[in-house]
Amino acid sequence: MRKRDGGRVLVEVKSTNGPFARRLHVSVAELSVMVSEEACHLLRLYNVCDEDVSARLCVETTKVATDILRVLQDLPQGVKADSLSVDPEILEFDAEFLSPWTTEACRGPDPESCASPLLRSLSAVR
Repeated sequence: MRKRDGGRVLVEVKSTNGPFARRLHVSVAELSVMVSEEACHLLRLYNVCDEDVSARLCVETTKVATDILRVLQDLPQGVKADSLSVDPEILEFDAEFLSPWTTEACRGPDPESCASPLLRSLSAVR
């Protein structure tokens, strides 16, 4: 995505059939991107099997990603973490919004067409 000023924003999307509070599975590579990019937002889609998918956006991922990566540097020699489960409550998410499409609309011949309304709704949020 592009910001209004023309800058680039990466959006990492994490989805679950369950509630918002379900842990996020994040790879170390994803954490590294959150630290290295100018802007990397995290979009949490949840209740994806419901009629209306709920979503929340986190625009500040850098600090938490930096803190996690710092801890991972101190693992004993020979131990490597490839991914982690993260409680979404440690991140600062904006208020919930409902996507402008339903899961039923995404089961048609072109499921990728669902991305356009979602991106428009993100532009309206931020």
